[in-house]
Amino acid sequence: ERIVKSVKRTTRVLYISSDAVFSDSIEKRTPLTNPFPQSYYGLSKLVGEKVLLIQNRGVDFYIIRTTIVGFSPKEKGFVNWILDSTKNNKSTTLFTDVFFNPISIWDLATEIEYLITQPMLKSRILHINGLDRLSKHEFGLKLCEALGVDTKRISKGKLTDFSSRADRCYNQVLDTTQYSKETMRTLPGIKETLNSFKQHYYD
Repeated sequence: ERIVKSVKRTTRVLYISSDAVFSDSIEKRTPLTNPFPQSYYGLSKLVGEKVLLIQNRGVDFYIIRTTIVGFSPKEKGFVNWILDSTKNNKSTTLFTDVFFNPISIWDLATEIEYLITQPMLKSRILHINGLDRLSKHEFGLKLCEALGVDTKRISKGKLTDFSSRADRCYNQVLDTTQYSKETMRTLPGIKETLNSFKQHYYD
């Protein structure tokens, strides 16, 4: 809100939101679907969206909902955890009942660069994610296989088996049809996503 109040009206604001603005009760998630978060994280993202949608003061903006995957030297996220665990011969349980269509941080950066350099679409919500829906378990196996990492210590599990789990959705898939239609951009499938990982693995 402070940023929106501070910038000039000629400034284009890109706000990175999340699939977490939706709950499991919402099956198809398009930019026009009414959000209903079931976690405080999702709620915080939705509040940020509302600042732009309601209090934007005439600033041009894109709200980008996405589910990113990538490497980080500082934050030990999902991918780092999978690779570190398997390399250190630790058992890793990945869920077969949680589905998403992730995009790599590098492919998302390419789309953001495109949005920055192109003429402005009308201020709107955009879903920018990968094309392919897969479980967290499927993703983990494909990632390790693509990078030549042993998968023997990866086992199947279900989110329903963890009573102390964080309040996360089983369905984290975002519908990207509108973005591709409006921009004529081809978003990456899982094959392209894994190629991005292979290109940056030793960076």
